[in-house]
Amino acid sequence: MIKINSEQVCEVRIFDKREHPHYEYREAQKSWFWGEQKAGFYYTLTMDGPDFMTVEEIEKSGELVCVDKTVYLRPRIFIKMSNGDVNYKYFDTKGDAKKYFESAPEFVGIKWVGLD
Repeated sequence: MIKINSEQVCEVRIFDKREHPHYEYREAQKSWFWGEQKAGFYYTLTMDGPDFMTVEEIEKSGELVCVDKTVYLRPRIFIKMSNGDVNYKYFDTKGDAKKYFESAPEFVGIKWVGLD
């Protein structure tokens, strides 16, 4: 849990879910040269080749969600503090993030600059 001093907040943004660029779903394959590849999600940003990951491993941090063979970053509130620290709070929908922003005590007094 993170405690936020609302007087130190210098920027707040609400982001919708978006596809994660470093995960891809691959079908099972057999190759006499490369061996057997399991069907599932692979993390591709590695030095020694893609890493197989289960849905549970991907979703355990709460930042990512797997839907229809695609990995997404969850909808989130981006909070930038005056000292440069950045924090995120994750939600199931962008609407949930907006509702939280409008009702949470740490965001009292913070107003929207523009419409999205």
